[in-house]
Amino acid sequence: MATGYPPFNIDAANTCWVFLSGSSEARHLHDIVFANDVLKKRGVPSQNILVFTDHPAYQLHLAPYGITNTFSSGAIASELAQRKGFKFVVAVITGHGDPSGISVGTGASINPAEISAAVRGCPGVQAGIIILGQCFAGLFNYINAGTGEPPLCVMGATNLNPSLSSLVGLSAAVKKSDGSDGLQSWVANIFLLHFFAWLHVPRDVDGDGRSTLMDAYRHAGVHANTHLRDTKRNLHLIVEPLRTQVVELSKQPLTPVTQLQVQAIVQQLDQALESLYLHQEPWILNAYLAASAQF
Repeated sequence: MATGYPPFNIDAANTCWVFLSGSSEARHLHDIVFANDVLKKRGVPSQNILVFTDHPAYQLHLAPYGITNTFSSGAIASELAQRKGFKFVVAVITGHGDPSGISVGTGASINPAEISAAVRGCPGVQAGIIILGQCFAGLFNYINAGTGEPPLCVMGATNLNPSLSSLVGLSAAVKKSDGSDGLQSWVANIFLLHFFAWLHVPRDVDGDGRSTLMDAYRHAGVHANTHLRDTKRNLHLIVEPLRTQVVELSKQPLTPVTQLQVQAIVQQLDQALESLYLHQEPWILNAYLAASAQF
């Protein structure tokens, strides 16, 4: 197994950026809009950014930002097999995960072997990077990352648990192609949000004098877990009052109004408890490759 790689640069021209979301929720497309904006500011041309999605109205959410290089999720392998002239592929997964892999709109989920083969199938690629933001990303852990050809670096926002999404607001809206204000607030995948926030302004986290993929991983992991810690602290403050409200309403005569009130509070309580007991721990495969990939 390789224990080191020569340093290499991921730049605007030599890398194919791939985004995949089989979800029907617009929030996952908003993750892509934010990431696309960061890449554009780094000079990445639109033709080097591919989006694979099964959202029924993806044009409505992506086209205003000039994102038109779009395909169905099931076409990822065949499309990458046709792309030539790239040294590197960075595949970013948002949307949903399930016990079989990456959820898509129709058909079987995309499993670890399939996504790895798709990235490696891009002609002439020297290395691939897979960034997994979906739930249960740990299904992709322990795959053949460093010993296959070309080598892969794989990182996950979470292991065998749900991933963290939360309402966020940007200090300035993402601009649409016509110059008007667009996306500024959405329920974002927190790990991916901080990964691309680092990419917007790369910095040396580990002190080796370089801004690398390993720095991006560390930054995204630390800030995502900090966000989760702060979220849990706030949720502790609201769970008990919600529980008390349910108990008090349950003592009253059951009417259509009180029944609706209880249902609404129980729904809030369920959502709060889901996040309160969420455990998210990022992981990475082939850190040697990550330490060699410079931005």
